[in-house]
Amino acid sequence: MNNCLQIKTHRLELLPCSLEVAQSTATKNQLQVEQLLGVRVPDDWYKSEVLDFLPTYAQMLINDPSHLGWGVWLMINVDDATLIGDLGFGGKPDEQGTVELSWVMNCCRRIATKICF
Repeated sequence: MNNCLQIKTHRLELLPCSLEVAQSTATKNQLQVEQLLGVRVPDDWYKSEVLDFLPTYAQMLINDPSHLGWGVWLMINVDDATLIGDLGFGGKPDEQGTVELSWVMNCCRRIATKICF
């Protein structure tokens, strides 16, 4: 993992989803994902909308590794080392430097508020 791409606060860690994690998640290999990330992955995360995209994302990384950081990112609650959501860029910046960003949190609002503030 490229540590330069990680963003960490005292409550939240954001890291790009590596090829290995994308492939393991796409096949729903929870144990391997947990080992690769060093965090707990709740069962409900496997219901996330991002799962349908991960095989495509993995192929994007195989074809062009520079997409790492411009695709899927993972949100980790530092307090309990748990994967709590994902976010993603809609690709690399366009000619004007604009990017699209979306996110999904797979936990209750109370935890999201605690982490974000």
